Amino acid sequence: MKLRKRLKVVAALLAALLIIQAGMFTAFADDQEQNTIYTIDIGEICTVIWEDGAVPHITVTDSDHYSILSEMWFGPDGSVISGKYIQVQGGEYSYKLELNAKDGFVFDNSLNGFDYQGVNGDYSLHYDFGGEDKDDNHTLIVTGVFSNIISAVNLANINSDDIARLIALVITGDYDEALDFLLVDSVPFSEKAVIDDCTSSVSNDTYSYKLVLKTKEGFTFENALDFIFEGEAYGYKLEYKYDLIDGQTLVITGTGKKTEPSGGTGGSPLAPGTSAIDADKAIVNMKSDSSPKGTAFSKLRFRSSAQTTSYIKLTWAKLDKAQSYVIYGNKCGKDNKPKRLAVTTGNVKNIYKIGGTNLKKGTYYKFIIVALDRNQKVVSASKVIHVAAKGGKYCNYKSVSVSSSVLNKAQNLKKGKTLSLNAKAVKQSSALIATRHVGLRYATNNKNIATVSSKGVITAKKKGTCHVYAYAQDGVYKSIKVVVK
Repeated sequence: MKLRKRLKVVAALLAALLIIQAGMFTAFADDQEQNTIYTIDIGEICTVIWEDGAVPHITVTDSDHYSILSEMWFGPDGSVISGKYIQVQGGEYSYKLELNAKDGFVFDNSLNGFDYQGVNGDYSLHYDFGGEDKDDNHTLIVTGVFSNIISAVNLANINSDDIARLIALVITGDYDEALDFLLVDSVPFSEKAVIDDCTSSVSNDTYSYKLVLKTKEGFTFENALDFIFEGEAYGYKLEYKYDLIDGQTLVITGTGKKTEPSGGTGGSPLAPGTSAIDADKAIVNMKSDSSPKGTAFSKLRFRSSAQTTSYIKLTWAKLDKAQSYVIYGNKCGKDNKPKRLAVTTGNVKNIYKIGGTNLKKGTYYKFIIVALDRNQKVVSASKVIHVAAKGGKYCNYKSVSVSSSVLNKAQNLKKGKTLSLNAKAVKQSSALIATRHVGLRYATNNKNIATVSSKGVITAKKKGTCHVYAYAQDGVYKSIKVVVK
């Protein structure tokens, strides 16, 4: 049998925080006749190591075929650290995880004795069957190690346009969080460096500027180049050069000239083509929980795919023109303005904290995401979703249902005809409360072929095929294929 695997380690050492996480393996696969588990999806094994302590946790994402029996984490000296804080030392950390196949299932023999080594040797994984005879295919023991990684910031790997975007933010005066928009190896630059000083002046529409960056503890700059770069961002044409003072200090100097006004094509700060600066200002100053003008559902299909008592998992569709995605969120309530939570290049993100505060179980949170292109222009902004962290008496919706007869009729519509979807949002548990923040919403990915009203009534416009979406407040949706004949 072919074992598919996906292993990922992300290490980011801040002045106060180092995060090392390893997401393991592809989606679950099993043989329906033999009930044999060939691959596993632990989701992520994550240890958050603070400067003065460590809090490990493991998330098991598949509970239908196997469960977690025990977990243990060990410091460099071999001491058990699970569930308590320790003083972080250099060296190698390790863990042991015991999985148990549920009734009717067994782990495939290919997993017994399987090894994997990280590319840089900074982590490794090993699998063995458990049991007294070490041959029990109902129990799988996962062991592994990872190192306390200190990283270098390789300036040669940073796209010149990315630096241009950073400089444009500095010129416009919006540099307090400018480093969040600059990604280095898929991690916001703000996790590796800070703006130590910046000055700019303007004469005859030409800006001159000086930007001083300093690395955070544990990081160093390397491979600075000494020739002049050119880039364009936010309507500025820029020239700049690096001057690496030492491993911790980088000076960027140059000139910039404004070439075009900022703004999108849809009359909204969140419309496609709007600058990331304007979109950011619009979101962090939202005065209600409603979705702002210019947002859409059908492109990103932003939703929460899982919730626990400690985090909310957000998922969305990747867009071809998007280079990065900025996630905003806060507690629900008009007085709680969204905060920028993360910048990522992927399409899945677990949110553990809002503004440095851990999520609270049974509490509703609102989220919105913006997709940006390589020029830091908006590709698409999502609708606001409302999600409850697991726990207490509250829950979310697990699906949206539409009858099979309606689905069949939707694929045989004549121009000018209408069809009512009569969609229903299905709660995760009938015993829990799903507080209503917004009712079912509807969207079409091609209004030239078919439109859909706020009450879920489809109107066929012209011949062709499109999709209509019925989605709940947490973003879970039902996709309805519409064929107009």
